[in-house]
Amino acid sequence: MPNSQVPHYLRLSATHEPALRLRYETGVQAVQDYLDGRLAKLQGRFRVTSRPSSDWALAAPHAPSPLLSLDHLVIPVRVDDSALDEFRRETIALYGESAIGADLSAGTGEYWCPRTPDQALFGTRAQAGDLILAEALSENGLDGGAVNLVIVDRGLDKDFVNNFNGNKNFQGGWKHTNPYDTTQVHLPGATIGEEAAHGRMMVRNILDLAPRANIWDLPLLPPRIWDIGVFISDAQAAFDTMLNDIANHLGKRWAGPWILVNAWAVFDRRSETPLGDYTNRLTHPFNATIAQAVAEGRDVVFCAGNCGQFCPDERCGPWDIGPGQDVLGANSHPDVISVGAVRVDAMWLGYSSQGPGQSNMAHHKPDLCAPSGFAETADAHTGNTGTSAASAVAAGVVAALRSRPAWAPGLVPPGTVRQILNHTARKTQGPHWNQGLGHGIIDVRAAVGELTTLFP
Repeated sequence: MPNSQVPHYLRLSATHEPALRLRYETGVQAVQDYLDGRLAKLQGRFRVTSRPSSDWALAAPHAPSPLLSLDHLVIPVRVDDSALDEFRRETIALYGESAIGADLSAGTGEYWCPRTPDQALFGTRAQAGDLILAEALSENGLDGGAVNLVIVDRGLDKDFVNNFNGNKNFQGGWKHTNPYDTTQVHLPGATIGEEAAHGRMMVRNILDLAPRANIWDLPLLPPRIWDIGVFISDAQAAFDTMLNDIANHLGKRWAGPWILVNAWAVFDRRSETPLGDYTNRLTHPFNATIAQAVAEGRDVVFCAGNCGQFCPDERCGPWDIGPGQDVLGANSHPDVISVGAVRVDAMWLGYSSQGPGQSNMAHHKPDLCAPSGFAETADAHTGNTGTSAASAVAAGVVAALRSRPAWAPGLVPPGTVRQILNHTARKTQGPHWNQGLGHGIIDVRAAVGELTTLFP
């Protein structure tokens, strides 16, 4: 397996490196050649990926010499993981401690808020895959084969699922009756039109990473959770039925691992009585059901929510926004993988719910982040947004990893997979857990490497 290449950047004084400044006019290879000369011991072990400082300067096209306006040159590089320590030592020796950093997450700010519709999408699916080093899955033959993934959402269009990549991934699911209107019965795979748009997004993100996974539909979600008590009671009944069917009726034909991905969160606690009964009580029956699912070997993935302090969803309650207030209930459960969102350039998205988790649940939530806010590579109008999209990316990664028999739940329990994903996540804002990124950004290659070492 080739070395992992970890994204870093060099931030160099423009006056300190006048010769390098001139290389920007020539192109990336000229910058690479210059740095190869300065870092001779590391030739062939790092590569310059672009020259963004020059591109930024071109925003002022009438300046006689755009490069003269630059205070710093920011050079993105990818470094072989085996050379990271030496790369850091050499660059710090040449340029000082401030020269080296991880990724490009905080060049102009610590978060991003899309303020207008044309800002909602940044980058493409291909770039999202690059961010998490997703190519490690296909390189290792990890395609989700024999893995079962239940999408708990507003409902799926089975024709879309079956035609997505020609693998006929749709296997079935559970019908759901609206608790407020029992004449409304949602059948698995029967959601169509705009109502199925959110489910289509989930399917795209999962099957892009785990193309042979079996997809199951639990069409549980209303457009908005108006009454937490009614919704959670309904959700518990649905989950209990689903888990019973998986254990007792589906296990023989679909004996592979089962993953439950939940693209929903409580945004507004004003309907909860008493406050915290579900959202901050580990012993609540629904939270106990989630613990049961994980104990039975099911990986459970939840989105963190979209009530981050800088640009919360309009549905968020006035007291349910920002650090410590917005990762609620099962999304804050210690046994689940709780997923926040970043852009494809690793910048944290300001609507992504922030930890810590609830006081009676788990402190270190979200667990990690995955990319969101990106367009399809061949379709700039089809987007993937919110922590829902990020949770689907994470679920696709888990499904792909689970397709290796040596990493089945009986050998590698869900808690171990969650710990490995957290431990190997790319730390772009310091070495420790933080309230926005959690443990960092999911790093597929590093996770595959650690799983291979621990469970060959």
